[in-house]
Amino acid sequence: MGDGITGEELSAFHRTVGRLRRLPADDPVRLHAEHVAASFARDGQARRRRARGEAASAADAATMAATATGSPDRREDAPLAAPGRPGVFHKARHCYVCKSA
Repeated sequence: MGDGITGEELSAFHRTVGRLRRLPADDPVRLHAEHVAASFARDGQARRRRARGEAASAADAATMAATATGSPDRREDAPLAAPGRPGVFHKARHCYVCKSA
């Protein structure tokens, strides 16, 4: 299992969830457990969303660095070299002239 969670601990968790499901819907213990579970699910969703966003930003930064004008080691007076299309951005960029996407 991941990060120190054993199969036995996971089985105990499933047994506990099974016991919580048998409680009445308005039981305070069940309501607290539902709140904790919802928080756990939201945390997982936020982490996955953040990881996807970071991956897209890193890919966009690599695409920008591959362009003639976005390269970090570019000289201002140097001519543009190597025509071609380096890639496609994952996040839309606005045109710096007309300001439209």
